[in-house]
Amino acid sequence: MTDLHVIQDKIEAFIEPVIKQNGYELVDLEIAGQNYLRIRVGREGGLNLDDCAAISRKIEEALDASDIIGDKYFLEVSSPGINRPVKKREDFARFAGKRVKIITREKIQDTHSFAGILKGLSGDNVQVEENGAVMEIPFDIIKKANLDEEAF
Repeated sequence: MTDLHVIQDKIEAFIEPVIKQNGYELVDLEIAGQNYLRIRVGREGGLNLDDCAAISRKIEEALDASDIIGDKYFLEVSSPGINRPVKKREDFARFAGKRVKIITREKIQDTHSFAGILKGLSGDNVQVEENGAVMEIPFDIIKKANLDEEAF
């Protein structure tokens, strides 16, 4: 695991309770460039601009009171959008029946890219129905996965 992933995991573990306490769900956290935090949060029923501003203030207060990131950082908080990232195992179960796009770190049947209907999890594999066939994709080799709502 790279240093960036270690830092990202520390920040995620630190801010996730703040986000949950305020009624939101941490969907994704990305460190882009030097101390640029891009955080996507969700909530049942969706988010509006006021929600993003409110949770942004709470995250900023928590980060400023800690030494986890340092003095200077840029924070961007947004909704996950309609093509929301699917990252956690529980997300793959929760969004079963939805259309997804998945990119893998390793090739499966000569490709890194899959698009189809998410069927859920079977053990350590994510199941995606693509052209009538169900593909088994090991969870550990998924590089990126998103809902693909624009395909409908």
